[in-house]
Amino acid sequence: MIRDVLTIPGQRSLLRSRSLKVRPGDPGLAALVQDLIDTWTDAHAYGLSAPQLGVLQRVFLYRQEDGTPAVVVNPKLIAVRGEEKGYDGCLSIPGIYGTTRRPVDVEFTAEDAEGSRIRRRLRDFTARIFLHELDHLEGVLFIDRLDSLDDLYTLGESEEGEREEIPLSAQDRRFVAREQRPLPTFLTV
Repeated sequence: MIRDVLTIPGQRSLLRSRSLKVRPGDPGLAALVQDLIDTWTDAHAYGLSAPQLGVLQRVFLYRQEDGTPAVVVNPKLIAVRGEEKGYDGCLSIPGIYGTTRRPVDVEFTAEDAEGSRIRRRLRDFTARIFLHELDHLEGVLFIDRLDSLDDLYTLGESEEGEREEIPLSAQDRRFVAREQRPLPTFLTV
């Protein structure tokens, strides 16, 4: 079922909460996974987490390089390598985009939607998507990872009809500044 994606400031308390581990055999997991897939497909998103649907469970999906969704349950990072500043945006902060620093290589373990143990290594943009969704499980939003509010922008159209980045208005800068939170010390990657 396609569900509404929570946004700030309206649903701040859920989006800023830490998610709970999914218990083996959780009877609601299959329905949650289907809702994530349906909503992700409808939104044409790179990734989507359970907290964004108002469910505080450690479940998300990310778009793999082939465009299909990969479901991740109870993920744990094993290693991260490198760092790159690149694109970030979020369905929970609609219309605002920016650049954040994230590792370029990530290795993790988790369970898939059927409960099988998985171990994967992701790189580049796919690693960025994975880490963005992992942040949601900790109540962290991409705006918490900004070096500066100057790294934020909205999208517009140039006179030539091409998409262009437009610096954030003063009102949007104040909004983001109010919504930013310090990163928990265990999430400084």
